[in-house]
Amino acid sequence: MNVLDIILIVVIAAVIAGAVFLSVRRKKKGSSCCGDCAKCKKR
Repeated sequence: MNVLDIILIVVIAAVIAGAVFLSVRRKKKGSSCCGDCAKCKKR
């Protein structure tokens, strides 16, 4: 593995970690989609 491969892996891991972090934060705030639109109180 060269330096470019390592940088690419780090960038991909950072994007995945960011997506998970945002998903958890939105879930805690109650602004994420639960998938059951019929029961949604946000309409």
